[in-house]
Amino acid sequence: EKIVDKATSAIGDFYDWPMKHIGTGDELAESAKNANIEKVVICSAATTPNQVVSINNFIESECEKHSEFIGFGTMHPDFEDIDVELKRIKSLGMKGIKLHPDFQKFFRDDFNNFPMFRAIRDNDMFVLVHLGDDKRPYSEPRRMAAVIEQVPGLKVIGAHFGGYRVWENAFNAYKPGTLWFDISSSL
Repeated sequence: EKIVDKATSAIGDFYDWPMKHIGTGDELAESAKNANIEKVVICSAATTPNQVVSINNFIESECEKHSEFIGFGTMHPDFEDIDVELKRIKSLGMKGIKLHPDFQKFFRDDFNNFPMFRAIRDNDMFVLVHLGDDKRPYSEPRRMAAVIEQVPGLKVIGAHFGGYRVWENAFNAYKPGTLWFDISSSL
């Protein structure tokens, strides 16, 4: 509640979209109910390493209040003890991790980030990744394709059909035969 107005405004400003809602859990639950949506994945991205734990705690608390919510925690590649935090949030029932490289300002395919992706894979979690924004170079689809190639078995959910605003780039980034799967039964 302390930062909801600021966060909503920041997203609206980044994408130059007028925001109609303030984005609270209660508001989302009510919207889902009115639209006959049974389950909602909630997630956020930590823009700094020191936000990881508090965001994950917040997501857990929202999931406790709203049984229709499925939590995806957050991680930052510079977080000090990635594996410990992944194990903690998995024990809280969260199914995956949300990354937004444009907001977090990191290149997914930087070799230094591969341990984070391996830890996500090794903890049998999904990684939901913002892909294809044309505002900054961090979310280019080719960068995710490189991670998929270097971290076999990583379960990736490519947000925005894998290439928001850069469809041709996305189409050319992924090798034919890339395994895409239905995650609904896993959530």
